[in-house]
Amino acid sequence: MLKTRILQRLIPDGWQLVQESQSLIVVERRISGWGAPVIQALTTGANGTAPVFRWSITVIPVNDHQTTIPFAGTINSQNAFGQTTSIPSKNAKDAEYIQSVLAWASAGLPKKYKLIKP
Repeated sequence: MLKTRILQRLIPDGWQLVQESQSLIVVERRISGWGAPVIQALTTGANGTAPVFRWSITVIPVNDHQTTIPFAGTINSQNAFGQTTSIPSKNAKDAEYIQSVLAWASAGLPKKYKLIKP
């Protein structure tokens, strides 16, 4: 139920689901704006792929009514030889965004369920 609520918020925001399992959601979207060419030039060069931002969200049930959700954001791209470069996101705005998504998803759950912040 929680994963469905998270996706209900991410998909309309332009995120594409790339992997899903019982406890994992991975979504990504291309980086746009002035940051995309800068990141591409610094990480993979002119012949590399356009960078994408990827969220990995893990849903870990603690017990029947409590869940913890650790998450990680990374910027990924490949150079002309297929080697992937992955940079962890340390941007506070990115973290605020995903925390707001998780808070929204949690707010829609029945009151007996509680989301524990990682």
